[in-house]
Amino acid sequence: MSPVAGSPRERLLVVDDDERVRNILRRFLERKGFEVREASGVLAALEDIAAFPPRLVLLDVAMPEIDGVEGLRRIRRLRPPPAVFMISGHDDGQIVQACLQLGAADYILKPFDLEYLELSLWTKIRTLA
Repeated sequence: MSPVAGSPRERLLVVDDDERVRNILRRFLERKGFEVREASGVLAALEDIAAFPPRLVLLDVAMPEIDGVEGLRRIRRLRPPPAVFMISGHDDGQIVQACLQLGAADYILKPFDLEYLELSLWTKIRTLA
């Protein structure tokens, strides 16, 4: 699944304090037709969202400063809010439930199943259209 040739690329922001994770996701998603920006934390992400309004955000749960759950709360208050996909290396049922109740589009575990990630992103884009 990918965009139609000649269509504008979907904007996506990857927010993770681990530079390796950001790089892996950016390279993969750019090859899939996304225009990708990166942020190392929630505060930087909020600035990027204002300057580069993405339709989609991949947001790590465990980060210094402000964790991903609080980041999700703040991002969801924006108008219009981008769709937020939580990413985490921890399968904690309470955190998963809290994120989904706060409006996360999905909760995706690390290490990533990149095929599932791509499918989930394009499925959400189609529902936003």
